[in-house]
Formats: sequence, structure tokens, C-alpha cells
Amino acid sequence: MIKVDIQLIELKKIKPYRLKKVAEKTIETRKRIIEKSDQCFIALTVQKDTKGDFYWLIHDDEDYLAYCRTAGRDSVYCNVRPALNETERKIEKLKTMNMPRTTKWIDQHELISELKEEMTLSDIERRSGVAESKLKKFEFHKDVPSCYIDTANQKGEHHGILNRIAKLYLGEPLSKYLYERASLFSGNSYRLKHDQLTQVEQMVEAPGFTSLDIDDQLKLMKRATEFQAILESTWQNDINAILSSYRPPRSKRFIVNVSSKSKRKRMKRNETRT
Repeated sequence: MIKVDIQLIELKKIKPYRLKKVAEKTIETRKRIIEKSDQCFIALTVQKDTKGDFYWLIHDDEDYLAYCRTAGRDSVYCNVRPALNETERKIEKLKTMNMPRTTKWIDQHELISELKEEMTLSDIERRSGVAESKLKKFEFHKDVPSCYIDTANQKGEHHGILNRIAKLYLGEPLSKYLYERASLFSGNSYRLKHDQLTQVEQMVEAPGFTSLDIDDQLKLMKRATEFQAILESTWQNDINAILSSYRPPRSKRFIVNVSSKSKRKRMKRNETRT
């Protein structure tokens, strides 16, 4: 059985151990949430120093920084771990760095939707400390067809990209093409990804695009989603053209497919040996 030791510790006795860089926005968000958390607490994870009268912060750097900015918070509840030596403390910190606390979009969407049936977004912000602008990020755009919302909910993914497609305000043939590709399973190589949609967004904003026929617009959009393959092909053609212009001609072994990392590694090893 794992023993959990929760203690109320003065903030001034807590020392960050390799405090990680935290965005200002993240700290302020957590500060607002802590200020609204009178009936519950967010415990920090610390280790008692083996010699001094203080504790090392091992986890929850964001919450520690937020507590430091919260008025009237001189002491905080902490989960006190057994004392470790310096090497073990580094290993423990590395473990926590690789265990980020993330919540799926759909989980927040469902919870916020339930709360909206009981109160307004302003009330949710007032009681939770989560900014209304952030709460709105977990809503589906009103123009996203319900069939794609249902598919996204079933798979638990693709929510953000559906909202991005809706904000393009394209006609049905174009938006339907994007929605269908975005709704494919993650393992499908044809599934629309965020970086591909970025190229589409730039394409539809190009002067004259809206004057094209729908078929031509769709054709260009498809090419925009293939930008990576087109770039790699262009790079390879440029590399080969430059190599062929060298005098005297260089060995063919220098011509390598830019998409093949294994070939590049083998070539580097061969160059090192020679």
C-alpha cells in the first residue's frame, strides 16, 4: 500500500528544484483557479531535504508559481515524498517532466456543455476562475455539421480541426471535402492534418481564388494538402540539378533522397570512415 503524507507547509520553506519554464498565461490561469478554490486545494509534490529545514519542489511547478502570486497564501498543502539523494532527485524530476498533465478537448467540451445547462459562461468563469474566452474554445462552431460532430465525439478526436474548417466559410462542396478528410481515423494517411489545413487556409485567401470554378478550387485545395510531397520533390530536383552541374562530376553516392533519413545516416557513416 502506498502511503500518502499530506502536510500544510509554509511557501517560504519550499525550494523549486530545476524550476521549468512556464508560460505567463498558464501561471495567471492557475492563479485565478486557485483563488476560486476555497473548498478544495491543489497539493504540491515535495521532498524533505535530508539536512536543511526546507522542502524541494519535485512536481507541479505551474501551481507553485501561481501560489506565490496568490495573496493570502502563506502555506500550501503538499504531498511529501520520501527524501532522496541528489541523483535520485534528478531522476524523479525527469519522470515528472515526461508526465505532462493534459486533458482531451472532448472531455472539457462535455463538462462545459453540462455546466452551460445550469448557468451562463460568465457564471462558469466567476465560479471556476477559467476565462470565458478559454471556455469558448471548447465549443463547436455553429456551422460544423452535426454528423461530423457525432463522428468526432465517437472517436474522441479531430475537434479543433473541424472548427478551423468552419471558420473558412467555404461552400458545401469544398467544406464537405475537408470535413470528410478530417474525420478519417488517425491511422489513415489521407486524413487531413493541421499543417495541411494551414496551406489550404493560405490557398483560399490568395487573390482570385474565389473567382475560379468549384472544380478548379477543389483541385488546388487538393494540391495544397500535398505540399510536403511537392516540396520534397522540388528540393530533390534542385539538389540533383546542382550536383549534375559540378565539374568534374561528383560521385553518385552524394545523390540522396531527402525523404530517406536512413540513407543520409549511412552516407554520413561512410564519409566518416573514408
